[in-house]
Amino acid sequence: MKIRRLDLDDQSINQEHEALGIPPVEYEVTHPSDHQLLRIASYLVFAILTGLLL
Repeated sequence: MKIRRLDLDDQSINQEHEALGIPPVEYEVTHPSDHQLLRIASYLVFAILTGLLL
């Protein structure tokens, strides 16, 4: 069965978000938040892998 028209219009949600002053629904997916712990962990992994190469 083929879907003829996908319902991807979220204009009503975006209008409500604009009225309340909050970011759009897809903002959380497209703009990851800044996690200090994940940044430190990625630097640690990078340092370990660089150490293994040397």
